[in-house]
Amino acid sequence: MANYRDDQTVAGSDDLWRHIHREQYIYDDNRRSWRPASCAFSDSSDGSAMSVTLGTEAAAAGVSARDCLRRRTHFVATFGFPVAAARDLGQGVHRDPTELDPHHALVFGPKPKRFQRAIVKVGRWEYQPEDVAGGE
Repeated sequence: MANYRDDQTVAGSDDLWRHIHREQYIYDDNRRSWRPASCAFSDSSDGSAMSVTLGTEAAAAGVSARDCLRRRTHFVATFGFPVAAARDLGQGVHRDPTELDPHHALVFGPKPKRFQRAIVKVGRWEYQPEDVAGGE
């Protein structure tokens, strides 16, 4: 694992935004609505930690969840969840600003199915265009 450090300047009450790939939607019969697949909340295939945007900070800077998607091909929606939920599930949040996203961060720690399912339950859509709900 890389040398990540849980940045305590990121408040537990802040939101993280996870950008959802067009193939990461599933229909949830219990909810009777589309939701992100739990696999959307795993680490990258290259082994790096899960990429997110510090949503509360981005919003304070005038950047919307939709704005974050403009330069990300294949990502069509944004799902938000609280930092505290991630930390309560054994994760840390490491700032990792990039040229594309100055509010970029990494969520690090083991991501078993229990973590992935819990994030889907506590989170909510920040941006979900109608024409892609269901992965169209």
